[in-house]
Amino acid sequence: LAQKSIEDQQRRLANLNAAQQAKIQEQDKVFQSKMGNYQNLTQLTGMQNQIGQQQWGNLTNLGLAGANAANAWYGKGGGGNKGKESTTTT
Repeated sequence: LAQKSIEDQQRRLANLNAAQQAKIQEQDKVFQSKMGNYQNLTQLTGMQNQIGQQQWGNLTNLGLAGANAANAWYGKGGGGNKGKESTTTT
């Protein structure tokens, strides 16, 4: 009878260990999934930041190009009455 009791306790302990191991494996799967989602989110956020910086750079370049064009136009006397005498008489 004592031998059967010992064998039953060993069987129960083996079942408990197997259940704990299965729970650990499931929790590890959940953790790995959450880590994958987090990594995807950080990659997307980084890409959004990079695109935003590129757009601001493009906008800045466009503004500078416009300023340079205006400067070239007005600097050569191409616009306005710069360097011209007024044709109105009083």
